[in-house]
Amino acid sequence: MSDFTCTKCGAALQEDDFNLELGVARCGFCRAWTRIGEPQPRNAESVETRLKKETNKPDTYEVHEYQGVLHITWRWFSWGVLFLIPFCLLWNGFLVFWYSMALGMDADGIEILALLFPIIHVAVGVGLTYFTIAAIFNRTTIMVGGHHMSIKHGPIPWKGTELNDTDDIDQLYCEEKMHRGKNSTSYTYEVKAKLHSGGEVKLLTGLQEIQEALYLEQKIEEFLGIEDRRVAGEVSP
Repeated sequence: MSDFTCTKCGAALQEDDFNLELGVARCGFCRAWTRIGEPQPRNAESVETRLKKETNKPDTYEVHEYQGVLHITWRWFSWGVLFLIPFCLLWNGFLVFWYSMALGMDADGIEILALLFPIIHVAVGVGLTYFTIAAIFNRTTIMVGGHHMSIKHGPIPWKGTELNDTDDIDQLYCEEKMHRGKNSTSYTYEVKAKLHSGGEVKLLTGLQEIQEALYLEQKIEEFLGIEDRRVAGEVSP
């Protein structure tokens, strides 16, 4: 069974992935189905090396190289985020109304209960409002050079990433993340670095388009002179 690989991401298929009665296997990494009878890729695109289509630069990205440093930047803003504004106003407006009513109660026990009851809703309201403001105003800036990589988001504070030794990067690769809602399923994409020293580092998360993730992988690997190879579980075009 170890000779079989996923036709989507190239990961080696494990014994538990196979359904011999149906003649199929489901990859434990990307969850894609593979027919066992399908010819496995060799030569032109193997597990170790592959021929990969060049990914075009997303229209929203600004890319520059000067003084030995690669700069990639883009705004988070999209028109879809504007729909979050009235939702935040309604959500937080209800909480303001609730607390104004609770603070007007006479009975101390009832007042305390009324103040504590919606605390989870307060946390959701604060988090959603913070995200909405960040999505409107923030930019992401990636700088690679001098054996150092920094990924920063601002001006609204947001956790970034730094690597102090880019020579330790073995491969960059992209992963697809599925998000199941009550009535729908959506996907986001992550860019990760696999290190020679072991382990991996999440560089970027929450990218909305696969083109964005693949372009960043391609551009940074090209700048650092890293030969692209398959990584088990990665998403590819």
